[in-house]
Amino acid sequence: MPGTWLWVVVVLLLGVVLYITFGIPSTGTIDYSDFQTLVKEDKIEKGLLKRTNAALGRNYWVFIPRTYNPNVAHGLVIWLHPAGREGRDADDMVDVWDNNYCEEHNLIMMGPISENKNGWVAGETEGVISDINAVLGQYTIDRQRIVAHGSGIGGQMAYYLGFNARDQIRGVATVGSVLASQPKDQVPNQRLQFIIYAGEKDPIVKDIAGSKPKLTERKYNVILRILKERGKEYLNEEPSALKELVRWIDSLDRI
Repeated sequence: MPGTWLWVVVVLLLGVVLYITFGIPSTGTIDYSDFQTLVKEDKIEKGLLKRTNAALGRNYWVFIPRTYNPNVAHGLVIWLHPAGREGRDADDMVDVWDNNYCEEHNLIMMGPISENKNGWVAGETEGVISDINAVLGQYTIDRQRIVAHGSGIGGQMAYYLGFNARDQIRGVATVGSVLASQPKDQVPNQRLQFIIYAGEKDPIVKDIAGSKPKLTERKYNVILRILKERGKEYLNEEPSALKELVRWIDSLDRI
């Protein structure tokens, strides 16, 4: 009968569509909950996304890797840009972190943007925390792998955020940044780890290295790396250091 054959054709076409789109064999079956997950993943916007904090009117960016799966907890790297960048380094940071790190290690990146042209100030902490909470509310984040990461004055803000956003931050990673104030005491059940990078040729390398004893005095776990023949460059100029940083982030939920 023509009607019966029409339904047969429709079912066969649906099988082909499922196979091409989701990799589901046309002769097999799929659990309904799995199908819902696949559809949900397909609707999630990925890549470099520009966002505005509706509550505070602040701008920030977030990078969602193509491999993002809401059923898998992802680490969150919060990039705090150097002075004068004001978020314009988003594309550069994504180029560095995208395929080799975010996708392979299940990491999401976000970049709050300072409203101060001369760089971060302590008064922006509440706004940054609000940006972070917006991302935490939208994506599946491993709360033990949330890292404040910055360079220059952005690294100073990462230190400050680590001590003043203890409910969120579990690691602080700085590049060419001095710990400008005395660190706060540790807080029970709110573990905080540090990794510090400095270029051997950076004029302030001794001051950067001096951050470690300030932290170890308060019993924090600290790694200090002095990069030979380097100045103020970011870690993409020293791939082994960047790989170490990613491994360190991965280890935060096991330390």
